[in-house]
Amino acid sequence: MNMQEIAEDELQAKLDSCGAKWCTAVFVDLQTGGILACATLEGGEGQWRRCRAIADENEPGSTAKLIPLSTVFQEKIFEPNDIVDVEGGRYSYAGHIIRDDHAHGLLHCTEIGVYSSNIGAAKLGIRAGSDLIYKYLLQFGFGARTGVDFPGETPGAVRKPETWSKHELAITCFGYGFMASALQIACAYGVVATGGDLIKPYFATKVVSPDSSEEVLNSRTVVRKVLGPRTVQIMDGIFKDVVQIGTAKKAIDELCWIAGKTGTALRTKEGGGGYETGKALASFTGYFPADDPRIVGIVMYDKPHGSIYGGDISAPVFKNVARRYGMLPGNNMLINSRPKSGKNAQFANGAEAKVVNLTEKRTIPDKTMKKALITGGFHDFTGQTMRDALRSARNLGLECKINGSGIVMSQNPPAGMDTTGVQTVELIGETE
Repeated sequence: MNMQEIAEDELQAKLDSCGAKWCTAVFVDLQTGGILACATLEGGEGQWRRCRAIADENEPGSTAKLIPLSTVFQEKIFEPNDIVDVEGGRYSYAGHIIRDDHAHGLLHCTEIGVYSSNIGAAKLGIRAGSDLIYKYLLQFGFGARTGVDFPGETPGAVRKPETWSKHELAITCFGYGFMASALQIACAYGVVATGGDLIKPYFATKVVSPDSSEEVLNSRTVVRKVLGPRTVQIMDGIFKDVVQIGTAKKAIDELCWIAGKTGTALRTKEGGGGYETGKALASFTGYFPADDPRIVGIVMYDKPHGSIYGGDISAPVFKNVARRYGMLPGNNMLINSRPKSGKNAQFANGAEAKVVNLTEKRTIPDKTMKKALITGGFHDFTGQTMRDALRSARNLGLECKINGSGIVMSQNPPAGMDTTGVQTVELIGETE
């Protein structure tokens, strides 16, 4: 219930500001396969209610670059540092033009993922060939139901490779020409987060009868082994770099490390006939904590206003969900709440990240600040649960120092004090 409430809260906040048609999110516990949150919210006057994360299928966009990258590394067609010419952002192939949003000349294979090059992904897939790309689409779970215990699940749609044209092979490698559910995409990224295993998601763990007898319904189930450890390490490094230096920098969180990939899939025109400029499905799929993955998830917004990019719209929502869930007592997902060796912890790909304690003061950009004072002085957080107090503080634009858990017994600065300009409040719980 905690994760569900957090996901709905953060989805709604962004939906209100970006005016999307709808949004959805799903988060899965990697240790069990259990679904921790599955939420769909409709924008505007939308009344058509269904579980879009499971029942809807969409072209995934750049989150699908997982497929060509994993294929060429697993099959040793390319090495991570091999150079690919991505043509300055415009590539003519099979009578069509493939474009990148950001022009590059030469990229290492790993950088194709980090900077989300459509041209680079297409070239990797063209070299691998349609049969291998199709094989790995199926291996990652696309084109088949996950088997989740929920009605109306879509299998998505993946056509057989003998029907693909050269152009269709190319666009499949950056997320067009096939359909997938949000749950399928999240589970596919779970392959990297688990070390190579595709796990089956589920809602219900057991049935408890009135006489207290229990019937186990679901437990952690590995569907198949998809990737070897070498490929997992390479892909994991790519997804960490996507957040640190690539297209998802708005998912950077120094307290709860995140790895993942952005997706921006243009939407088809009403009645067909191509894609609409400026209308897209914006998504971010990832896992956290990045250095010890426990949760995998996806956030999607359909036709947001202001920006169409998953890195702008969905990545910060994912970050907020991860941070808030990681803060809950007992979850131990924040940097300062997990065992560390040495002064700094390291990502698997060798990139060093500074350890920031929750009690350290951080500067909040002016544009995100809200008025911290209310009538009568500083806000009173005492008597609230720590979770509710954290939510209240966030809504006031405040950062928190947390000591203890449970009910907030005291705070610093105290309620009622004139604390103009204060950016941090210390919350002291009943148990320390």
